[in-house]
Amino acid sequence: MNEASAWRVELAREVAAVYAKHPQVRMVSLGGSAARNLADAYSDMDMAVYWAAIDHKWLEGTALQPSGGRRFTYRPLFDNLVVVEQYFVGEAKIDVAHFAMAWWEQSVDDVLERASMDDEKQEVLDGFLSAIVLYGEDEYERWRTHIAAYPAALGRAMIERNMHFYPQWVLEQQGLARNDLLGFYATLCEMMRNLLGVLAGLNGMYLSMEKPKRSADLLRRMAIAPADAVARFEALLAGDRAAAPADLAALIDETLALVEQHAPGVSTARAREVQRLQVHPVEQKPAFPM
Repeated sequence: MNEASAWRVELAREVAAVYAKHPQVRMVSLGGSAARNLADAYSDMDMAVYWAAIDHKWLEGTALQPSGGRRFTYRPLFDNLVVVEQYFVGEAKIDVAHFAMAWWEQSVDDVLERASMDDEKQEVLDGFLSAIVLYGEDEYERWRTHIAAYPAALGRAMIERNMHFYPQWVLEQQGLARNDLLGFYATLCEMMRNLLGVLAGLNGMYLSMEKPKRSADLLRRMAIAPADAVARFEALLAGDRAAAPADLAALIDETLALVEQHAPGVSTARAREVQRLQVHPVEQKPAFPM
């Protein structure tokens, strides 16, 4: 484990011990970049505390203050079933999300039983699977096993919701040719995000489409993906922008082929039709008989 991740895990264990003293706390974990050994000097610590019932009076008393924690955010959400705290301990920023088990159980059921694609819930479930357990290991592992059974209906829904891509000429003619770089990159990023959504569905991975993070790590963890996906994704943004439309079109074509191979019940016909769509320059008003 790299040094930036290692000391964050150590500090998280110390923080977890503070919350674990409360009798209503069932589980504590550390997620995010530190849990995946990707932390750097600017990484936050993303912790989660799961409660039988959240003790708001106890939480409002700034639990980490005696250990030098300086809280700058305390925000109850979802009818007080979730609370978000943000602290500084020294210069380290710690985000602590508190979840009542009632909210957690409902969220898991919404995603697994009803194929909810709610971004908040997708992000929480993804973080749960990759987190380091700091307290309540036995219960945590039972939940982890349950969540790891990614439902086929959710995979199909993720593919179908995100399988929307503009044809190549949109980037070339409505972006680059007009020197509309803001529009060009906005459209490019939209389609890259949709590609990630389709691939997440194919791979059975929970993903928040609102704020996908660390796409390179995400792609590396995907067993089903276009060849050299990480390098090709990075080149779309960091490489020659004139080559990006054709390069993106190739990634789209290969991703649709993967859908046809691994999710044959999902039709790619409309996506293929849009990719073939061509437009031609129009210099004069066409006839429109009345």
